[in-house]
Amino acid sequence: DIKYKPVVDCKLQKELEENEETHRVIMSIPLLKRKVSAKVLAKKEVAEEENIFEHLVTMDVGTGLVHIAPGHGAEDFELGKHYNLPSPSPLDDECRYTEEVELWKGKFVKEADREIIKYLDGKGLLLHAGKIRHSYPLCWRCKTPLIFRKTKQWFLKVTDIKDKIIEEAEKVCWLPEFAKKRYINWALDLEDWALSRQRYWGITLPIWRCEKCNAIEVFGSKEELEKRANCRLEDLHKDKVDPITFECKICSGKMKREPYTLDVWFDSGIAPWASLGYPFKNKELFDYLFPCALVIEAQDQIRGWFNSLMICSIALFGKAPYKKVGMIGWVLDEKGEKMSKSLGNVVWGEDAWESLGADLLRLYYCKDVAPWEVQKFSFKEAEALSKVLNILENLGKFYLEYCKENLGFDEKLNLKEEDLWLLSKTNSLIEKVTEALEKFELHRAGEKLVDFLVETLSRIYVKLARERLEIFASPEDKKTVSWVMDYALRRLLLLLAPIVPFTSEMVYRECFGDKPSVHLEEWPSLEKDRIDSKLEKEMELCLNAVSAFLSRRQEKNLRLRWPVKKGIIYAPKEVLSKLKKHEEIIKRLANLKELCFDDKIEFEIKPNFERIGKKFGRDTKRIAEIVSRLDAKEVYGKEKIEVEGFVLEREDLKFKAKGKGKEFLAGLVEIEDEETEEIKEERAVRELIRAIQTRRKELGLKIKDRIRVKIEGGDWIKRWEEVIKKEVNASEIIFGRVEGGKIVGYKDLEIRFDNC
Repeated sequence: DIKYKPVVDCKLQKELEENEETHRVIMSIPLLKRKVSAKVLAKKEVAEEENIFEHLVTMDVGTGLVHIAPGHGAEDFELGKHYNLPSPSPLDDECRYTEEVELWKGKFVKEADREIIKYLDGKGLLLHAGKIRHSYPLCWRCKTPLIFRKTKQWFLKVTDIKDKIIEEAEKVCWLPEFAKKRYINWALDLEDWALSRQRYWGITLPIWRCEKCNAIEVFGSKEELEKRANCRLEDLHKDKVDPITFECKICSGKMKREPYTLDVWFDSGIAPWASLGYPFKNKELFDYLFPCALVIEAQDQIRGWFNSLMICSIALFGKAPYKKVGMIGWVLDEKGEKMSKSLGNVVWGEDAWESLGADLLRLYYCKDVAPWEVQKFSFKEAEALSKVLNILENLGKFYLEYCKENLGFDEKLNLKEEDLWLLSKTNSLIEKVTEALEKFELHRAGEKLVDFLVETLSRIYVKLARERLEIFASPEDKKTVSWVMDYALRRLLLLLAPIVPFTSEMVYRECFGDKPSVHLEEWPSLEKDRIDSKLEKEMELCLNAVSAFLSRRQEKNLRLRWPVKKGIIYAPKEVLSKLKKHEEIIKRLANLKELCFDDKIEFEIKPNFERIGKKFGRDTKRIAEIVSRLDAKEVYGKEKIEVEGFVLEREDLKFKAKGKGKEFLAGLVEIEDEETEEIKEERAVRELIRAIQTRRKELGLKIKDRIRVKIEGGDWIKRWEEVIKKEVNASEIIFGRVEGGKIVGYKDLEIRFDNC
C-alpha cells in the first residue's frame, strides 16, 4: 500500500483528501510510470483501459515534481477528464493566486515560488530544492515565459459536424491529390473550436448575457443591436459596444456583453459571404458564386484557412465552401534555405516585380516547378526567361509587318504540311493547357506554352513559312501563311493571358484588338478535327533528326546559314518511310542540298530499368536477361512484344544506334561536307545577304522598301544576282568598285558592298 500525505494545507487540498476517488500525486517517477499516471495525451473519449495513453514525460525530459494539473495544460486536462478529476486553476488574469490558495492569494505565481519552498521546508515536507535548465514555452511576440491556465471561453461545437466535414472534404477536388489525405487526417482529429479571444481588436462577440438569470441574446446585425439598445453606433469595436447594456426581457436584470473578440480565423472562415454582405444583400450574387470555384494558399493552410472555411461553411450551409483547392509550396532562397529577415535573405515581392516585372515573375512561377513543390527563388533564372517575352513581342511585330495586310484567306486554298502541322499543334496546345490549368498543373501549362511559342511557332513555323511571305511570293501563299499565323498567334495570346497578362494584352491590342482587352475574349475553343496526331508524331521524328543534324554541324563548326552538300539518315525502313514524307522540311531546316536515306543500321537493346522495375517488381532481373537475348532489329518497330509469358512495351526498352554519326530518336545522322566551288560561293553569298539585311534593319527599312546595292567581288558573284535581289528586296544591283563599304565573304571569296 502507498501512503499519501497532503503537500499544502489549504481548502482545496482538504476537499481532495476527503474524496476517496481522488488520484494522488505519486512521488516516485518509476512507480509513476508503472501506474500510468505520467503526463500523457489522452484519447478524445473517456477510456476504460489505462494503456491507451502515450508517454510524454520521460526520465530525461521534464523537470521537478511530475504531477497532474488538469487546469493548467491541454494534456493534463484530457487526462483529468479520463479519470474524472477536478480541474482547479487558481490563477487570475494576471497570473496571481486566487482565494483558492489562501496562503498566497494575490501573489504573482512565480514570486510565490520561494515562499512555497520555504513553507514546505518549514513543515518538513521538502525533498529537494534546486534549479534545472529545461525547455519552456515562450510568448512568440515578447519572448517572456507562458503559463497555461483554464479559462471560460465560447466554443463552436465542431465535433458535432466532424463527420459532415470529412464527407464534404471527400467531394472537393484537391490539387495536388495528396492534399486531400492531409486535410482529412487533420479533420479526423478536430476538436471543438475555442472562438473567443481576450483581445481588443477584432470582431466583438455579439452576445449579451443577463447578470441575474444568465439569459443570452445574440445579435445578427448592427441594426438589430441599435434597435435593442435604442442607440446609434459609430462602429462595432470593443470600446463602443462594451458600455452598452439593456434590460433583460425575462427577469428585468442588466444584460452586458460577453467581453470577448472572435478568433481572427473565424473572420477568414466567413469571408465568402461576409465580404458580400450576405444574407442582408447580394443574395443572388452569393448563390451564383458559392461554393467558389478555386481557393489557393500554401500548405500550412490545411489547418488554417482551408479548415476555417470548411468548418464555417458546414456549420451554416451543410456543404463545402469550395469546389477545388490549390495548395502551393514554400518559396526558399536560391540556396534552398528558408527566407528570414534575421538571415537577410528575404526577397520582397515589391523588389522582385520592380526588378523583373510582373509578367516575368508570373511566368517564372508557372514553369518547371509544380505549384505544390518547394521552389528556390533565383533572380538569375527568372531573368533568363525575359527572352521568352521578347520572342512574343517580336512575333507580334512579325505578324504586323508580314501578315496583317494579307488576311482574306479562302480555306479552299491548299494548306501545306507545315500549315496543317501548326494548326494541329495549336489545337493540341489548347487541349493540353486547358487540362493542365484545370488540374492546377501550372508548370505543365507554362512549359507547353513556352515550348510552343519558342520552338513550334518562332523557330520552326516562321522559318519554314517566311519565304511564302516575301515580296516575290504568290498572293495565295501570302494569304495562307497570314491566316495560319493569325489563327495560331491569336489563340496563343488567349492561352498566355492568365500567366503573362500585360505582355499578352500589349501584343493583342497591337495585332488584333477585336475587343478592348484580351481578357474580355472567350477562352479558345478546341477544334478537335484539326488535330492530326499522326502528322505531329512524324514531325516530332523529323525535328528530332533536324536537331541531330544541327548538333553535327556544331561539331564540324558549320554555321546554319552555310549550305551542306549532303545529309544522310540511317534508320530502320519503317522510320525512313515516315521521314521521306517530310524530306523537304528536313532539308530546309537543316540547310542540306541533298538528303539520303539508308536502312543499314544496327541497334543495341537494353532494358529501361526505371520502367520495368515498377512494372515487374521481383521479375526485373529475369526481364533484363530476356531483353539481353532479344534481336534489336527484329523488335525495333514493334509497339508491344510478348516473350516468355511477359508483355513488353516499347517504353520498357532502350535502343542505341551503332555506328558513326549523331544519334537521334530512331537512328543516326551524318553530314558529308565536301566543299565544292558552288557551295563555297553560296556560303559567301549567304554571308553577304545576312550583312545587307542587318544594314536594312539599321536603316529602319520595312519589308516593302526596295533598295539599290553596289557590290564588288569576282565574276562569280554575278551568277547569284537574282538570288541576292530576291532575298534583300533590291531593285538593282550594281557591280563595280566600292569605296569604303563593308567587307564580308567566305574563306578566299571576298565581297565588298554598300548601299546606293
